[in-house]
Amino acid sequence: MKSRRRILLCGAAALVLLLGWIFRPAGKVRQSPAPQETVSENRRSSPANRAPRGVPAQANPGNDPARPAGAPDSNVARLIEHCLERFRAAGGEEQSRTILQELRDGIRGADPESAAAAISAFLKSGKDAATDLPFVVGPEGIMELTPTLRTALLDLLLTVDPLAALEVARAIMNDSKSPDEYALALRNVASNDLDGDLKNEIRSCLERMIQTQDWSANPSAGFLEALDAAVLLVDKQMFDTIARLLGEAAASGNSSLARAGLMALDRMLVRDPSLLVQSFGAGQALPELPPDQRASLMSRLDVTDPAQRELFTRYVSAPNHGPAELEYFAALFPNGNFLHGNWLITAADVTHSIASRREEDRKVLAEIDRLMAGELQGSARETLVSIRERLTRVAGDSESVSPE
Repeated sequence: MKSRRRILLCGAAALVLLLGWIFRPAGKVRQSPAPQETVSENRRSSPANRAPRGVPAQANPGNDPARPAGAPDSNVARLIEHCLERFRAAGGEEQSRTILQELRDGIRGADPESAAAAISAFLKSGKDAATDLPFVVGPEGIMELTPTLRTALLDLLLTVDPLAALEVARAIMNDSKSPDEYALALRNVASNDLDGDLKNEIRSCLERMIQTQDWSANPSAGFLEALDAAVLLVDKQMFDTIARLLGEAAASGNSSLARAGLMALDRMLVRDPSLLVQSFGAGQALPELPPDQRASLMSRLDVTDPAQRELFTRYVSAPNHGPAELEYFAALFPNGNFLHGNWLITAADVTHSIASRREEDRKVLAEIDRLMAGELQGSARETLVSIRERLTRVAGDSESVSPE
């Protein structure tokens, strides 16, 4: 009896459930979300959860929570491959600029660690495409335009994950055949030098770049920009290295390299004019350089410093300087001009105000008066007279009496 009763009760319950399913209200059926709801949901999601712009979405996003930490973002990997194909088929600068911007937007919107892993994986593949864009440095050393996809990725990697950028940079500089890639790798190393412990590595890398004959003979824009690393180091060893490079470039007619070398030396002297004294001691100053370049660099001397004043006296008294060189020197000294622009590695130099520049000119004028009271004669004295006349006008020191 009990078994029969249980069977009847179970049968009744099953019948109730079956009838409930058959006669369920139509309004309870699950509807597909409206397009507007889908868009709203996408907007609430993290940018890293969406496929980068310009790349078709996939069913399994690359930033799936199941992905191991540090694994490459598949969305970023697909974006890079997509841009690779588009750069290879691009039809002009405007289209390349658009592709480059979409690449940057997609990578900067992804999770940094997984985006860096995707970039690193692509760079290891060796694949590349030209962008037909120039090598143009923007503010803070970040690139405005890059000539290849790989240089674009090296540039992006620094902003995404600096430590990953350092690791990749070292690998690239050990095996790079591209001076532009080498330049950006060198920048990435220098950007990680927060307390000066990478100075020797930076020096070694820069010297290796300079000694690569194929690169220095026909320097690319990246090679020339990378000479800015010497300004970061600003020491005697590197000053001598760049001075030799400048002399060789001037002798061979390599005008672009000579100009970049001169800019690097000049900015080094702005930061430390005593480098001239350290580098040339009792010898002739910068004998390997053309007269105008030598005069330009020597015009950075600070005659208020005794050691630099002695080198100044020796320079204007040297018998092998022609009148044109000393005239040019007299027109520049003391050189208070600054080079302005975006530098690949260093920050812009701090410029003086008009008032502070005038005060410095007055101090120099006082030192020139002391030198003129001494025994300097001939072309040396004529040079001092020219400098004094100009500084008197500029500094407005009308009370100073000109020596006989």
